[in-house]
Amino acid sequence: MPNFISYDPIELKYVIAPTRPATDIGKFNVEGSLTDTKLETSFKFTVIIFNDPPYFKQPLVGSVTVSVGYNQTYILPQAEDREGQPFKITYNVKTAANGPLPSFIKFSEANK
Repeated sequence: MPNFISYDPIELKYVIAPTRPATDIGKFNVEGSLTDTKLETSFKFTVIIFNDPPYFKQPLVGSVTVSVGYNQTYILPQAEDREGQPFKITYNVKTAANGPLPSFIKFSEANK
């Protein structure tokens, strides 16, 4: 049994407490049996440890309106990963019609 799954024979319960994201993620089968002096009954259950995706700490603003002659900056909120794993933000900037950006819109690679 993985070291993050323990059994409490007094309360007849399994305690599942994964702490290492990279190694604890996966599917684990737990098997056991109930035995008296004459018969035995086997049991089995599956524990699935999954990784939550990174997320933004605040909701994103869905759109920004900018008047001609003015500048506007859109800043993504802070992001984090629940398991503390490193993550990156990737992006693809296009017009709403799925075309390239017009020349008057500047996207700063340095300030992503």
